[in-house]
Amino acid sequence: MHPIFPRNQVFDAVVFGSGLAGLSCSRRLAVRGKKVIVLEKAKELGGHLLPFERGGVVFEVGLHYIADTHPGSHFSAAVAKLNVEFEQIFLDNEFETLVFEGGGRSAKEQISYSRPTTRFIADLKFRFPQFTLSIERYFQTLELVWGLARQLKFPVAVKDVLATFWKSEHKLLLARLATQTLGEYLDELGIFGQLREILVVHHLLIGVPPSKVSALTHMTVQRYYFEAASFVRGGGRAMIEALKHVDVDYLVGVDAQFERVFDVEFARQGIRYRVWTGDGQEFYAKSIVWTPDPRLLAAGNTTVSLPSLVREKMRRAEAPHALVVGYFATRKPLQDYGFSNRNYWLMGNLDSEQCYLESDPQQLAQSAPLYLSMGSLRDPDAVQSGHKLAAKGVFQAMFLCPPESAPWGGSDADAYRVPESKGGFGRAYRMTKEQVLKTLTQRIVTQWPQLQGELQWTELGTPLTHRRYLNSLTLNGYGYAATVSDLLWKRPGAWTGEDGLYLCGAHVRPSHGIVTALLNGVGLADCLATCETPT
Repeated sequence: MHPIFPRNQVFDAVVFGSGLAGLSCSRRLAVRGKKVIVLEKAKELGGHLLPFERGGVVFEVGLHYIADTHPGSHFSAAVAKLNVEFEQIFLDNEFETLVFEGGGRSAKEQISYSRPTTRFIADLKFRFPQFTLSIERYFQTLELVWGLARQLKFPVAVKDVLATFWKSEHKLLLARLATQTLGEYLDELGIFGQLREILVVHHLLIGVPPSKVSALTHMTVQRYYFEAASFVRGGGRAMIEALKHVDVDYLVGVDAQFERVFDVEFARQGIRYRVWTGDGQEFYAKSIVWTPDPRLLAAGNTTVSLPSLVREKMRRAEAPHALVVGYFATRKPLQDYGFSNRNYWLMGNLDSEQCYLESDPQQLAQSAPLYLSMGSLRDPDAVQSGHKLAAKGVFQAMFLCPPESAPWGGSDADAYRVPESKGGFGRAYRMTKEQVLKTLTQRIVTQWPQLQGELQWTELGTPLTHRRYLNSLTLNGYGYAATVSDLLWKRPGAWTGEDGLYLCGAHVRPSHGIVTALLNGVGLADCLATCETPT
């Protein structure tokens, strides 16, 4: 039963979507004394932050860990503006270990990303002495790019980025990186082979191959990982609870639409939009903040037409690859199997370019780089005592897969829930999932034999999962692809060009990600509270 609001009630902002961007934006507006309501189509608040439970065991979906959380960082400054506190559990200084499969686990077959960067650089030089000068140049550029990222103001405007470039004594290098792909930059440095795979592995979490991903975006993301990395105790649910605000109204499980209103009396009060829900509620807004995929705005949510330039940007933007996620619960705590409080990569036989050319989920499960996120080591609250599964550890294993439904049994993204007798492919989908999960499990157990017979529960989330639970049009949990052209031009900014209608979240410049979504939310809220127009 939804609370009934008085007819014609006026809000400073109506926020569509309750993911990290929506929650942070609405909370910041409330902190600054604005009247806000959040509308959520799903049955619970949280969006990608919302974990799921099986038998009392918690699996995080969109939150793995957050880097750059130390005092003085963009993240810490935004959290302070929100008047919230997150209890942080810090990862090891060796925060990610890359395992090269085949032939045991000797030191030569592993390498760890470690803090500080000087330690990691020294390790790379020792292992790859023939690339010493290239390694030095690569990491000098990494620091230069990170210095630029530190100067960004959210919401990010193209003119501000260009001004920052222009002021830098390295403007020509920065301009080249902004127009280069990662592959082109590494070719220029003469980096290839295993070293190349080590340096580009994080691009897999961006979902774009080195031949397409922006060198500038990749290097910003990679340098971010070397900053203080932590996990919020209690995970996504704890963040959702902390970000809710007593002065914000929340409506969940509602379909809502809005339209522009042209009324002299409303105009005097700064009211621009009428919003109504499927169950008959109606209210008015000075501003609309839209955090889901902006393309949904053209799918019946509003009579407002986005400006042609914004529509054209979204039409041309590419979708990144999706992540397939295996969920695993273990009989014993993960540390009993020899795991540490970090994440692991099984590097596979497909290199960083080949895995984007493969469309068969079975082959990808067998050979693509595999990212293992160790949930119960990052967050002891993930496993409570006395739950139904009798498990004591949880982890997730992720690999790339094209954001399409065809590899899972059919061409219609929604037909996997339809019986075969009515034209669906539910049985084919289930069989493919079972085969992929079996392959995935065998690969993990082969590398860590101590897990044999120790898995209490397993499940697989596919790109179709994103469609069902996250309402994703592109079957992935990201925004647009971080290609060179997407860096500044294809990805829209916060301001749509339509008075009072703003975009926020994963699809908005500069890119997707936990920290970026939060910063976009707080930054947009500050603009709205001071009546600035974000560009």
